[in-house]
Amino acid sequence: MSRKFLNNCLYSVSIVFKNRSRFFARQTNHDYVEGIRHMVKELHASGYQLSNIQHIKRKHVDFLIKEWQGRDLDTATIKNRLSQLRYLAELIKKPSLLPTENLSLGIGKRSYISLYSKAIHDIDLSKFENPLIRYSVQLQQNFGLRREEAIKFVASYADLGDKIQLKPSWTKGGIGREIPITTLEQRALLDELKKALGAEKSLIPDGKDYAYQKEVYKEAVKQSGYTNLHGLRHAYAQRRYFELTDALTDGKGWHAPFNGGKKRKELTLDEREIDNAAKESIAQELGHSRREVSSIYIGR
Repeated sequence: MSRKFLNNCLYSVSIVFKNRSRFFARQTNHDYVEGIRHMVKELHASGYQLSNIQHIKRKHVDFLIKEWQGRDLDTATIKNRLSQLRYLAELIKKPSLLPTENLSLGIGKRSYISLYSKAIHDIDLSKFENPLIRYSVQLQQNFGLRREEAIKFVASYADLGDKIQLKPSWTKGGIGREIPITTLEQRALLDELKKALGAEKSLIPDGKDYAYQKEVYKEAVKQSGYTNLHGLRHAYAQRRYFELTDALTDGKGWHAPFNGGKKRKELTLDEREIDNAAKESIAQELGHSRREVSSIYIGR
């Protein structure tokens, strides 16, 4: 990545919004500027080295949308980012940068109803010969991490003993979070990572960046026979649902609907309160802001 190009492009964003033609509240303007700056960093990390935001093209927008959808961003979040891009297009006088309707971009109303489970409960780790990729896959499997989080993960920083902490720079939207350590498998994986990698080492090879390792990861997944490994997050959520309902009922918990458990409409009033609490925890652990999103992973 060219640091000079990146800095120039980030500066150009500030200039464009400083000379904005529409009145915005100070906080709103700040959010828009930071939103576009974050997109610039995403583009640069993936090899699109813009030196000025005025040079942004439709191919850049299409790439960003594909990336966001691949990282399972909420539809509402994607729509907010598209609003920021549309306002940018207005400011730099590029109305054709993206269409006015989100549906034409494949972005519709978010549904929290899933008809079938997408979970990957069993995966053959021997298919991943690259040890760094294998560790990333294990992190997704054991902690429900997104791809980017599992690649940027630094075990010596994240391990807090009874939980892990994710840096904002690793996560969707720059929002850090914590995930409890509840299994022996999780503890063993963290200890192995710290022993194998040492302090301050991520799962990105020395001298390489995230964009490079993401491509290595994608090729490894393709060679393993999978389209993607997002189903590992689904499996994690389903496992956690049983653990949480079990803990909240002193050992009388139940499995997720996708795992043969009772559906929401079959629960008693007391069980629905427990169901709500479990879904709230799962949403937070997965890095989502809405409890309802949990239903996509566990069923309803």
